Amino acid sequence: MASVREQALLLQKDGAPTTFLDALQLVRRPQALTAEDIEALITLHDAKTTTDGAREVIADFLRGQAQSMAHERQHADRLLTLADSGKSIRGRKGTALQLKLETRTHRGGIWDVKSKSDHVVWEFLGLDKDRRYTLSQIKLERGGTAHIELVELLAPPKKSHARSQKPVDDERTFTIEVVIESERQA
Repeated sequence: MASVREQALLLQKDGAPTTFLDALQLVRRPQALTAEDIEALITLHDAKTTTDGAREVIADFLRGQAQSMAHERQHADRLLTLADSGKSIRGRKGTALQLKLETRTHRGGIWDVKSKSDHVVWEFLGLDKDRRYTLSQIKLERGGTAHIELVELLAPPKKSHARSQKPVDDERTFTIEVVIESERQA
């Protein structure tokens, strides 16, 4: 499947008018956009062969993308908690995301990295003074996209001879997608 950038370039190349339907098909694709994709959409928006209907579709889409990106950047500027799991975060290269994850220390809980990208460095900072939260940070080292997954490891439960006790599988994970912007993109 061709990227948004490639499709936008194809629409401009043939010289035919870019219609409302062309633009709608282009922006309805569920994929993450690169800076090059966005630049190609802006160029297509400004092309002389783009109809007013197509311009409106592209403008609305780009406006929505700008709002979404601003919202993702706001996440990077605040303390992240378990409630932020599953979200997309956008931050500049060289910054650090601050995490405060509830930890079940009474069950031997500790947060550990399950998977991460080479674009980031995870650093354990310790527990808060009440030993209820794990404090850590994720340093954004290189531009790109990083999938980060942390898992809370619990001590094995003590063996019980009671028949009614079943093993409890209540593993908690914290997962985020991080878009790391270079200075040029921000």
